[in-house]
Amino acid sequence: MHFPPSPSPSRGQRNAGSLLRRRFGSAYRPIGFTFGRGQVRAYGGGGVLHVPPPGHTLAEHTLDAAGSPGAAYLVDLRAAAPPAVAAWRDAPARTRMVGPGYDPAHDADHCMTGGSLKQWFDALVHVHQVTPAQTLS
Repeated sequence: MHFPPSPSPSRGQRNAGSLLRRRFGSAYRPIGFTFGRGQVRAYGGGGVLHVPPPGHTLAEHTLDAAGSPGAAYLVDLRAAAPPAVAAWRDAPARTRMVGPGYDPAHDADHCMTGGSLKQWFDALVHVHQVTPAQTLS
């Protein structure tokens, strides 16, 4: 789960990230979690949803192509970067949001927009493939 601060407080209801930023100030470090494809458990105890590979308009597409197949990695978005990488992380972004209303048939419609990866997060953790959460009982 990631809680980026709201890109614009005027955009409506405050999200968890903006509340955490208010509470912790400059000590707050938002870390995003992204993935390429896999399976997730549906909200509310439903079945398993098959999440397709990301479309080319999503940041996950680039993140998935950048790493070794099957690898997980951390991207420090605050660190110095080559010009092409800095331009990409600073540009307006679209990143997948899998939540209660997620429908794999309309994957590209479920995304966060309105800022850059660097505005939203201090770092990103990206994994190539995810599996459904398991009950601990």
